[in-house]
Amino acid sequence: VDPNELITVAVRSSAETAEGIANCLKFGVEHTADSDSELALQLADTIITIGERREEGSLVGLGTMARGDTLARAGHLTEAWDTLESAGSIYREAGDEVGWARTRIGQRFFGGELGAEYLQESFKGAATAEAILAEAGRHDRLIRLYHNWAFAYVLRGQYGEAIELYQKAVETVNKQEDKQNTDLTIASLYSDIG
Repeated sequence: VDPNELITVAVRSSAETAEGIANCLKFGVEHTADSDSELALQLADTIITIGERREEGSLVGLGTMARGDTLARAGHLTEAWDTLESAGSIYREAGDEVGWARTRIGQRFFGGELGAEYLQESFKGAATAEAILAEAGRHDRLIRLYHNWAFAYVLRGQYGEAIELYQKAVETVNKQEDKQNTDLTIASLYSDIG
């Protein structure tokens, strides 16, 4: 499908349809970022364009976040950090606190590789994101936050803190309404605990 056609359809559609198209593109980003980062960046930019043309900050934030996540997976960590910070600002300007919290999830995964200052900032952001996601009932995102936060502690050799966060993730799995992948998620978390 031609990205320009998708953009045209999304711009002319209802907000719900445009969001659905953007979410499908985000799904595409997640599934191509490791194998074809250029395609993933093109898909992220398509989301950004849809958001800009619709003047919907949350969609611009989504595309910018997808871009940052892709850059991180490609090893461009400083650029990824800055892009995720930008996405967070865009979400906040749009009044989308859950979107802002989502941008903190990816930063936890690689903040420690950039140095102590970034790691400290990532932990501070994680605590704020935890409160936002818990209040919004976004258990799916909270599990990812806990997982990445725990992984950052593992990289620092702080295994007790990591285990506490992995246990929080396991507890959060059971709070989800959608129980489709509960056993698989719990097994994966216990595997990470070791």
